[in-house]
Amino acid sequence: MANTSPEQLARQLLDQCLAGERWSHFTLDLLLDQCDSEPGSRALFQGLVEPLGDRFDLVLADYYADIFSYAIARTLPGVKAHQLRARYNRMRTGSLFETGNPKRVYVLSRVTLGADIAITSQCLTAAAERFPDAAIYFVGSPRNFELFAGDSRFALHQAAYQRSGLLADRLAAGKALEQSLHLEEAIVIDPDSRLTQLGLLPPGDERQYTFFESRTAGGSGTASLSQLTADWLKRTLHISRTSPWTNPVCPISVPAADVTISFGTGENPAKRIGERFEIEVVQGLIEMGASVLIDEGGSAAESAQVQSIAAATGAATFKGSFACFAKAIQTSKLFVGYDSVGQHAAGALGIPLVVAFNGWVNQRMFERWQPAGSGQRKVLQVQQGGELNLASEVLAAAKDFLRPKK
Repeated sequence: MANTSPEQLARQLLDQCLAGERWSHFTLDLLLDQCDSEPGSRALFQGLVEPLGDRFDLVLADYYADIFSYAIARTLPGVKAHQLRARYNRMRTGSLFETGNPKRVYVLSRVTLGADIAITSQCLTAAAERFPDAAIYFVGSPRNFELFAGDSRFALHQAAYQRSGLLADRLAAGKALEQSLHLEEAIVIDPDSRLTQLGLLPPGDERQYTFFESRTAGGSGTASLSQLTADWLKRTLHISRTSPWTNPVCPISVPAADVTISFGTGENPAKRIGERFEIEVVQGLIEMGASVLIDEGGSAAESAQVQSIAAATGAATFKGSFACFAKAIQTSKLFVGYDSVGQHAAGALGIPLVVAFNGWVNQRMFERWQPAGSGQRKVLQVQQGGELNLASEVLAAAKDFLRPKK
């Protein structure tokens, strides 16, 4: 097995977990040996950790806690796996911390933009309601904070996390977090953040920390993560019901359009259907007489894909921060896209949306990531091999939502 690729090792470990078998320490050690390289770290996270979490299963969440406690202890000097696991077990109940009257409340970013809208935004408003005299900080990147910076109740505490970084770098981000927070007379709300490796590296004392384990919340029920977050906050902080929101800040003028589109996939290519589908949807919307604005996304590859669509259809494109594109969504009549941040922004802003939901690994993943909000929405669950008439379904729903209401 010495020459086995990290992708194969991750797949072997995942298969063992999905089969309910005891995972191999030997195989994990071989994988961790390669995590000082980009392919090894990518295989660990994208090939093992994320698939375990995406299934929203109690048993698989336990596998994750065992595997990653071991990985952390093997990587960070002086850290004991059994101690990490024991604290995680105590924290996962989500019990209310011993708060008193904190001067500061730190709400940790989920790192991904869509999850910050669906989940973290609610934690911010709950913190402001529960602790009206405290300073409330969003802990994460400036890019993510732009989605909430229009609300003056919240400030940014900058914390970096490399989603494509090496294992050691990602763990170092968690350790640096504890050093950077001013934890005296402060509390931490953790919505299952990558900054803490999903609760395994939490900052501060247990009495200052509460944790929402989103991967097992709701059991086998069908509630979305937005609903489950609201339920947890109401139960834990004893506040009124919350809902996802965004109040983006954008320093530039953003073009207006009837339909805003994002074909971004949040670095998960399984969510994409393909260029032919995308061109058919854009062309069909234009033929309806709608003006269209397509977000170019956050990477050179996504921008090139969108430029190709624009060349084929004549659609306008937008290049800039997602907070600015959210401003465009806010003034549009309809949002169309995949399961990514755009659907959560549109939902939170009350804009009608049509989503082609692809790349789901089980029904619970589909249910958990449903967008919330007051606007009309149509979420099409893409079945394998069912892409043939999908553009027509998207366009039919879009036509209905764009039709003037009597």
